[in-house]
Amino acid sequence: MLIWDCPDVINDWVAVRGGGRAYPGNCSALGWTVDGVLTAGLVFTDSNGAQCLANIALDGRVFPRTLLHAGLSYAFGQLQLRRLTFIIKEANIASQELVRRLGAIPEATLRDADIDGNLLIYALFPADCKIWSRLQNGKKLVRSGGT
Repeated sequence: MLIWDCPDVINDWVAVRGGGRAYPGNCSALGWTVDGVLTAGLVFTDSNGAQCLANIALDGRVFPRTLLHAGLSYAFGQLQLRRLTFIIKEANIASQELVRRLGAIPEATLRDADIDGNLLIYALFPADCKIWSRLQNGKKLVRSGGT
């Protein structure tokens, strides 16, 4: 079940699982529960109107499709962001695979930026996001900024 009315709870849950932490009280968050237990979370923070940081975490192997659709609709539809930025631990292969499947591209490595080593920066643009393109019924999406 999709939840959105407890962003700080979702933010804490995502942070404990290594998905990053937004400043409490300064984020929007969506979560997915199964039998009342949080199993996946998506946190948006530090938006400047063009982009924001997105933190993700899940228990299990598959990120719920409904949660992905809701998150992408919020970011690219409601907020009309031009990109989402993911900062992922280098050792977190599952999160890297998820954002790559969405269409995110690697942009940078922040060497020794985490207690456990490197952090990787991925960018997801609406025009490159496979799920968002399908949600838009095949409308031609053009990446802003000429890239």
